[in-house]
Amino acid sequence: MLKKLSLTVVPDERETLLSFFCRMAALQGTEAFGFAMDIGINFKRIVDHDPEAIATFAA
Repeated sequence: MLKKLSLTVVPDERETLLSFFCRMAALQGTEAFGFAMDIGINFKRIVDHDPEAIATFAA
């Protein structure tokens, strides 16, 4: 079961997925690659808009 992140935010209007992902990583105190690994996905899958990776990030 995934645990909820300590800091969460709402995407800005017209913010891209990649921008939002990187902003969430910064709020968690890490860079995008490490953040992706922390939540159990590969950053390239986010860049490629993989539906499963996006669903994991959304959860």
